[in-house]
Amino acid sequence: LVALRGLERSVARHRPTLVVEFNPRCLERQGHEPADLLGWLLERYPQVRAVSQFGDDRYCHGVEELMTFWQRRAAEVAAEGKLPPGLLHLDLMAEADRRAPG
Repeated sequence: LVALRGLERSVARHRPTLVVEFNPRCLERQGHEPADLLGWLLERYPQVRAVSQFGDDRYCHGVEELMTFWQRRAAEVAAEGKLPPGLLHLDLMAEADRRAPG
């Protein structure tokens, strides 16, 4: 989040595509609130695309929607024995003018 805040003017001016790794457990252990990262992204981009190594590919438009999606998928992946609880990470892609299909 600190790095993104440092890019504030560049993001506002150039509207680049951003790819950010998201794992609430890791963010919290570093002293950051996961919702703050999501809020920062969603204040600047109308939606983010969340993908994972397990085939997830979903567009989200709000902080609560994305947090709920991560919680559900993290629990499912852990229940399947694919990862320990809380270790699912999502790659978030934010694009200035991209709209979700359909």
